[in-house]
Amino acid sequence: MKKRQILFLTAIIVFITSCTKKITEPNQIGEQAFEILKKDITKMDKDTYSNYLLSINEAKNLGNSEEYLKEILDNQNEIIVKNNEEKIEWNKIEYLDFKYKTKSKGVGETIRGVLAYKFETKVYETKVFAVWIDDEYRIVNIVGIYPKNN
Repeated sequence: MKKRQILFLTAIIVFITSCTKKITEPNQIGEQAFEILKKDITKMDKDTYSNYLLSINEAKNLGNSEEYLKEILDNQNEIIVKNNEEKIEWNKIEYLDFKYKTKSKGVGETIRGVLAYKFETKVYETKVFAVWIDDEYRIVNIVGIYPKNN
C-alpha cells in the first residue's frame, strides 16, 4: 500500500512539474502549443483553456485584459467550429514542425509561429503567438485549424 502511495505522489509531482516547465527557447513554444492541442482544447472549459495561456493579470500589464480573454475564447471557439468539419482526434495528432519569426516591440520580444501537425493523412497548421515576460516565453494565443494542401 505504501509503495502505491509513493508511486502516486511521484506521478503527481512529475505531472505538475511538466505542466509548469518554463519556455526559454522559441522552438519550445511550438512543443508546448502542440501539447495543449493534444489535450483537446475543443473539450476544455474556458477556465482550463485560458490557464494554459498568458494569465489575465499578466495581460493587464500588456493592455486590456477583458479584450484579451474575449479574443482567446473566440479563437478557441473558432477551433471548435473548424474541428466539427475536420473531425480531428487530438490525442492522435503527430508533431511535424514549428516555424516562427521573432520580433522586438516596445513590450519585449514576440514570437509569431506556425505549428504543423498531422492527423491520419492530413497535415494542418495552427498559428501560435507568444511574448517574452521576465525570464520565459508565454503563449498568448493559439489560432485556427488550417488544412495544408498536401
